[in-house]
Amino acid sequence: MRSVLRDNRGIALGVALFALVVVGALVAGAFFAGLQEQRLGENQRSIHTAFSIAETGAELQLMMQDAAQLSLRPLYPDDSVVIGPDLAAAAPDGIGRYGGQIYKVGPNIFLIDIAGRDTAGLGRSEEH
Repeated sequence: MRSVLRDNRGIALGVALFALVVVGALVAGAFFAGLQEQRLGENQRSIHTAFSIAETGAELQLMMQDAAQLSLRPLYPDDSVVIGPDLAAAAPDGIGRYGGQIYKVGPNIFLIDIAGRDTAGLGRSEEH
């Protein structure tokens, strides 16, 4: 019985395999965390780009509209001004599209509902 307890042959293989599994798990975790960071960064870039496209589209549409004509329009829900139906209007720099509507909600108060789409990032589309 004493010879069995003192015989440690083969323990190095088990410890080495266990160490390889632990190191492999750490490396896999590091790669996973790096990939998630990359995805997060790309999503944030796409969201900010879509927001910028929508904001630029709203500004361009307001500059093109005649204030006197907008003031004569009926109040919401009877009428609205369509901006690039189905996100069809192209952004000036060509990186996306925008579309939406302008609603008159008071005598001199207008609601602008506009969406932007980033079409330049990794072949995906993001709306904001």
